[in-house]
Amino acid sequence: GRTQISRNGGREPVWAHNRRELFFRDLSDGWLTVASYAADSSFAVQGWQRLFDATGYEAFPHWHGYDVTRDDERFIFIRSGSGGMEDLSLVLVQNLFTELEERVRR
Repeated sequence: GRTQISRNGGREPVWAHNRRELFFRDLSDGWLTVASYAADSSFAVQGWQRLFDATGYEAFPHWHGYDVTRDDERFIFIRSGSGGMEDLSLVLVQNLFTELEERVRR
């Protein structure tokens, strides 16, 4: 079945690692919000908490532009440069510790 989680509509849902909460951006004001729910057979929302204003970060229609750390306490968001989406870049660093060790030796 389906259960409405947000009160005003939401986007970019991300499950918490504790499996008892769902993070999403509230469509009415862009705030990151968390809904806690009962994970029993009823799957009833127990409450909502507005966490912070996330309007200064990129939002995407078909995927989430943020993620939550394993402890469900911190978030990583995408923030564009002054040129908008054209300034976005992704940097992948492989073997970070090897790279650091080499730099320290120099």
